[in-house]
Amino acid sequence: ASLLGKLRSMDAAAMDSWQVMRMATRGGAAAIGQGDRLGQVAAGFQADLVAVRTDTPRMTPFLTDGGYANIHHNLVHAVRGSDVDMTMVAGEVVVRGGELVTADVAELIARVRSLVPGLFERRQEWLDAHGDPEGLFH
Repeated sequence: ASLLGKLRSMDAAAMDSWQVMRMATRGGAAAIGQGDRLGQVAAGFQADLVAVRTDTPRMTPFLTDGGYANIHHNLVHAVRGSDVDMTMVAGEVVVRGGELVTADVAELIARVRSLVPGLFERRQEWLDAHGDPEGLFH
């Protein structure tokens, strides 16, 4: 989002990192009609949050205050999924230490792999019935 905003206006300052953070949290919740219960850490809101490791080279330097504070820049531009140490959904920890604790990842991967052929078959049936005039699916 940040890069697209900058590219659209050809202005590196067009969309700052705080704006992107708001879009990803409160804005995302509002976009799906859940702004009254999701998108912020506040009383009465669902406890969905992540804890990100800040001791990685990508997050260095990590300055939380002062004139050179960059926490927002790091979270928008540097962090990767592998930097997420803990994930909480509705107050329940589902990832701890970077590992899923509520299901077996190998089992989930195997299930997805078993479902994929059927999904591709359904896609092909739809294309056969409706066509693909724009060539988007081939």
